[in-house]
Amino acid sequence: MPKIAIRADGSKNIGMGHIVRCIALYKKFNQKNLEIIFITNQNEDVESLLKYEKIKFIGITYETLYEELKIVNNIIKENGIDILITDSYYINEYYLREIKPKPKLLVSIDDNGICKYPSDIVINGNLYATDIIYNKVDQNIKLLLGSKYTILREEFANKEPIEIKQNVNKILVTMGGSDINNFTKIVLESIYELDCKVDIVIGNSYKYKEDIETIIRDNTKFNAIYNPKSMSRVMLNNDIAITSSGSTIYELAVLGIPSITTIQSENQINAAKKVEDLNIMINLGEFSKITKSQLKKSTKELMSNYDKRKQMSETSLRFVSKNGTDNIIMEILKYYNNKYYI
Repeated sequence: MPKIAIRADGSKNIGMGHIVRCIALYKKFNQKNLEIIFITNQNEDVESLLKYEKIKFIGITYETLYEELKIVNNIIKENGIDILITDSYYINEYYLREIKPKPKLLVSIDDNGICKYPSDIVINGNLYATDIIYNKVDQNIKLLLGSKYTILREEFANKEPIEIKQNVNKILVTMGGSDINNFTKIVLESIYELDCKVDIVIGNSYKYKEDIETIIRDNTKFNAIYNPKSMSRVMLNNDIAITSSGSTIYELAVLGIPSITTIQSENQINAAKKVEDLNIMINLGEFSKITKSQLKKSTKELMSNYDKRKQMSETSLRFVSKNGTDNIIMEILKYYNNKYYI
């Protein structure tokens, strides 16, 4: 059986999305009794999350990409790694070409076609993935593109979608594990006077807890949820959501939750535009250009429009697969077995 390593990073500053989705992959491989290890840049928040999730990992430190290459190469050699999975915006074509001969199989998770991949398998599970032109270095490279390969945590695989009600009683506000721009504060100030309850998810790496606690202190309708054990349960307990355009949009989509989304970083632009084009979510655009009155108006309009919410929910369920993580595992192992055992 192959030994597997995942190379991914995260932090309060760059967010935790890559770490979270790679944890989902790790757990699926682990369920198949495969030996797997995480390789990540030493970071207190990431290491805390990996320990909490009972993930076996190696923390590394380095100054340059060349230094990292040497370290990761040594880890591959010392641990007999057969399959290396990379998920990082800092890894480039040079890095991948240099490391490709070391494992038997190189797999790269991508979001925006950041380089010309020499990897054996390239995964992009975003809705817009098939819009990107991937220039294959080799015709044997396998592309796993689109929402058939969206990586979701297992807790979302077997959940039934929400029922769209005539009236909206609860709003979920979630801006990812760290909310690098403190946009949760703006959202809460915008919807402060709306007549409904609000659940606010505050992740492990959130930097602005005091700001949020100051806002919600005197509003009994606001409920802060710190690092929830089951995000799907929190989501299913709400009627609509306000979120950023990271991996959370796919979790909301498979549960059929009508959502308003914002763009918090450049790598979220394509996802936000695609869910808008497909009428899955309402995209308000770049966070820094959104006014409080605009956000309040959009939220009130969505709350009052049952037909719109019903349509958004049904559309999202058609476009996003619950089985993406399983599909990826199957394709990786099939490629590996075909390459080395047939």
